Amino acid sequence: MIEPKLIGDFKTAGPKTPQQRRTDGRAVVPGSDELRTVELFDCVPELNHRAEIVTGENSSLHFLRFARIALDPSVPGYTPVAMTLGDDEEALFYVNRGSVRLTAGNQIYDLGRGDVLYVGLGEEVRVESATEPCDVSEYRAVKCHTKYPVQLVRHSDIEGTKLAADLGSKRPMSKRTVFKLVDQNVQACRLLF
Repeated sequence: MIEPKLIGDFKTAGPKTPQQRRTDGRAVVPGSDELRTVELFDCVPELNHRAEIVTGENSSLHFLRFARIALDPSVPGYTPVAMTLGDDEEALFYVNRGSVRLTAGNQIYDLGRGDVLYVGLGEEVRVESATEPCDVSEYRAVKCHTKYPVQLVRHSDIEGTKLAADLGSKRPMSKRTVFKLVDQNVQACRLLF
């Protein structure tokens, strides 16, 4: 397995609506010369804010949502991000950079880069960083019907096994099997990674 690497600096951007984050592009279908239109999204997070990237209104993804949370406690305006999942929503939080403290299911979890926390239907969640900048991806599924308990997957616990992510070479990224972090480690209703 290749050790996960940080690629690039910690970057954030100004506020954008989900509609401003979406554009259409053209891509070649793998294995053929056919061109197809694809949805593209600007995923650069907004500092000290939860930025919605993919929603039901700006994409064709009926059940999946995506947001980024970038926090820096050394910058004025820092405040932890709090949210409550809907009664039919589940979410997964993946730490891209830094370390983060997540509160869910009345428990506190300290996560590092590459760690994952699954949170089930209707749970209250609090995301905070006490000492360093952090970047967290939030993957959410809607119209779920089964509640599962909070589940923690530490990358260090599965590193070197077939359940860990293989991020491939530095650039270009030739192989990405990050989905295994969730699909084979977390019990969920509809969530896909």
